[in-house]
Amino acid sequence: AEDMEQRTEPFRVKRISCGGMHTASVGLNGELYCWGKADSGQIGFSTWYLDFVPAVYYPKEVPGLPYPAIDVACGSFYTLVLTTRNVVYAMGKEDYGCLGTGVEITNMAIGVETPTLVQALTRRAVTSITAGGWHSFFITEEGELYACGKGEYGRLGLGSESSRLEPIAVTTVAD
Repeated sequence: AEDMEQRTEPFRVKRISCGGMHTASVGLNGELYCWGKADSGQIGFSTWYLDFVPAVYYPKEVPGLPYPAIDVACGSFYTLVLTTRNVVYAMGKEDYGCLGTGVEITNMAIGVETPTLVQALTRRAVTSITAGGWHSFFITEEGELYACGKGEYGRLGLGSESSRLEPIAVTTVAD
């Protein structure tokens, strides 16, 4: 049986996002909680150490986030976290660059199991994040739009089907 804190009142959060098979939320004090399928690091820790159970059935606080969270966005098998410092952390399965960390991970790898800084965005104050199945978008305080991940079907808005391992500015709009 999984350890859980017995509560008599509802679990309180200020943000929530649903992924393919996992859920993430931001607590009232900026804590990051995740639960659900845990096979690719998408919930911030591996179940490899949790009795080989590939799922976490209750909200569990994610360790290793250096600043309080203000928003969270779940993709298919990954999670993005926006912090009070306007920087983004990512964790989970790195498919086609969806994490934005610039690291290409082989298909044999489980994924990034701890919150990892999206280095390419650290010189810009990010105010909004969103995650799709295999692509991510970020908005800065100046309203600049950045994209990364799988480019198939032109979903990144960059004029091609090329995938991007790091966030890149969207600079052109169609007539």
